[in-house]
Amino acid sequence: MALNYNVFLEVFPNADNVWVKAMAMLSGIDMKKFDDNRCYWSRILLIENSQDIAILHYNSSVNANDFKIKSMFSRYELSY
Repeated sequence: MALNYNVFLEVFPNADNVWVKAMAMLSGIDMKKFDDNRCYWSRILLIENSQDIAILHYNSSVNANDFKIKSMFSRYELSY
């Protein structure tokens, strides 16, 4: 199921983080968020001007990840 890239590309192309979480849950793989109190942007290395068209701008402006999480979890009958 996790290798069904056609479903990923058709239904969730801008939600790779949601897809990884759902596929891990379906596969019985535990995931853990690491504690990191640093500011989000200080935790990653950015290439200058690379975030001008980043998915995060769309996802955060319309709460798109909320919809994608509900849709993904409903499609695969997962609970959160």
